[in-house]
Amino acid sequence: MNKIEQLNNWELKEKDGIKYFQLRLELEKLQCIVITSVGGLSFPSENPELLQDNLKQVQRIFGIKQVNILKQTHSDRSYYMPEDFKFNYSLDGDGLYTDKANIFMGVRIADCLPIFLFNQTKKIIGIVHSGWKGTLQEISKKMILNMRARFNLKPIDISFAFGPSIGQCCYEINSDLAHVFSEFTRARNIRNALIEQDNKSYLNLKLINQKILENTGLRNKGIIDLCSFCEKDLLFSSRRKDVNKRNLAIVGYRE
Repeated sequence: MNKIEQLNNWELKEKDGIKYFQLRLELEKLQCIVITSVGGLSFPSENPELLQDNLKQVQRIFGIKQVNILKQTHSDRSYYMPEDFKFNYSLDGDGLYTDKANIFMGVRIADCLPIFLFNQTKKIIGIVHSGWKGTLQEISKKMILNMRARFNLKPIDISFAFGPSIGQCCYEINSDLAHVFSEFTRARNIRNALIEQDNKSYLNLKLINQKILENTGLRNKGIIDLCSFCEKDLLFSSRRKDVNKRNLAIVGYRE
């Protein structure tokens, strides 16, 4: 399978030397974007000055007033964003959602999974950062419950899409964590998310989150089936020792 076949309704595009993935949607004003490592941009929390400088570059290139992000802590916390949101990069959490136009929200990723959530009719959007800790806490499901309660939505009213993350091919986990995920997936009737090979355990982060969301009733709009560890010329990876380097996933609705 080539890279184009693995994009699953996403397109790899380029602007001002920056390569990025963009989800193809019926509603063009709704934008789901993942900025790759190609073009020299990185979004590390450990270097606040570089983070802010590169966020400004993204805002300039894509015509965005502000990209709102959180201090990611691998938690199950998410926040609703009103128009007068005043806590950019000051709250601990891993999910943001809004029903306001022209508000762009982002998560920083390097092996963890970026999850895009949206309702194209009511123009409700959200984004989640989910590594193994967030997956075990089911952060995406919890944020969906918050969205449903606030906006009176049914699960089928919400769609999801995944950006790139580390693949099962490269995501080796220790035996203790493998036992935890074995129990977790068995309880949810999720199969083939954990494989054993040469006395090693490998986890499929995308598959688990996909089944959680589909079992909740959401519709799948596209999954980038690329491994961040394998794609060394396109994506940063913590496991590949890209220390303090992060890609950026952003979502927003332009009005």
